[in-house]
Amino acid sequence: MGILAYSSSVVCFILYIAVVVIHLLLRNAANVRIISNFAEMDSRLNLTVMENFYRTARNYNYAIIFAILAINLVYIVVYSSRTNNTNSIYLVTVGSIYTLHDVEILFVCVLVHMLKVRLVILNNSVDRLVRENEKKDRVFATTIRQDKMDIKLHELSQVYDVIGETSRLINNLYNFQIFIALICTFIYVLNSIWELLYSFKREMIIVDLILSIGWSGIKLFYLLALSLVCDGLLAVRDDTKVLVNELVMDYDLPPKARAQAKSFTQLIDARPLTFHVYDVFTVDITLMLKFISVSTTYLIIIIQISNFV
Repeated sequence: MGILAYSSSVVCFILYIAVVVIHLLLRNAANVRIISNFAEMDSRLNLTVMENFYRTARNYNYAIIFAILAINLVYIVVYSSRTNNTNSIYLVTVGSIYTLHDVEILFVCVLVHMLKVRLVILNNSVDRLVRENEKKDRVFATTIRQDKMDIKLHELSQVYDVIGETSRLINNLYNFQIFIALICTFIYVLNSIWELLYSFKREMIIVDLILSIGWSGIKLFYLLALSLVCDGLLAVRDDTKVLVNELVMDYDLPPKARAQAKSFTQLIDARPLTFHVYDVFTVDITLMLKFISVSTTYLIIIIQISNFV
């Protein structure tokens, strides 16, 4: 029976790797396009001259990877000690599957966070235009109005268009991974609920129960992080629309600048920066509310079933 368990884990690992590799190879052009879009955004926003910007981002990514590896390593060590399982092949296989899955989800979080940071920088540029336009001293503002306002708005709208295209590519590329994360997290939560109810009827080792609930909590945290990051991107996008709308409502602007601001507003509406799971679920804070609602429904079902067991 042990050999079958180990073999099934190895087969599961191979199938999972095959699905991911095939998925990435078939969408390799999208990966290249995403990296190219980030390079274009940084060039247009003049981020390439900011040395500390990339150093901070790199250290942030290193910290995330280290945290994922540490959490999975600790859990595998505790799991092997509780189950007396010392088979290194089995532990490495299972640990690799879980670690790879966690890295994928947090990699999506990192990509969305990178979009958010660049959109915040874009908002700062739009905010500077708004403030300069509201200055009482109109000497510099007039120069901007006549020569630079419409040009700057056009450049910023192009950057936003690249951000919108990149968000669409990320969404399409990682739809499968996000969907698997939802399914797996839901299964882990239901399993923890079942074990918790089971522990009330029969004796169950508290440490094992804590491990099960803790594992579900970790997976739920990853899903929460993804929802919060996507929701934060939407909040920054709303700020962009408010700032651009202030320029649209300024009737003292030259017609060409106001027309460019209106086009920018239409572009924001056309690029909402929302993330969906196969156009079924929207990935934002409401996803967690729906997740809790569905989990509560199944909690009631499990309680009713457990009364007959």
